[in-house]
Amino acid sequence: MKLVCRVMEVSRSGYYHYLKAMPSLKKQKEARLLVEIKALAAESQNSYGKRMMAKHLHAKGYQVGVYAARTLMSKAGIECK
Repeated sequence: MKLVCRVMEVSRSGYYHYLKAMPSLKKQKEARLLVEIKALAAESQNSYGKRMMAKHLHAKGYQVGVYAARTLMSKAGIECK
């Protein structure tokens, strides 16, 4: 790491600060999924459970299983009626 920092002419602490400040790909994907889940919940008037949510997300091209849909719904504060 020392060599890379020297070549790029940045301090090691600056490099690690930069890495920490960048949102990870996983967090970016999760943020997009939360937006989609909130839109689907509003569209269905909160009538979709975890299975239907996963099915509709899969139809939109997201690779989300039932348990991941449940977790995302929980994070978004969405409950099925």
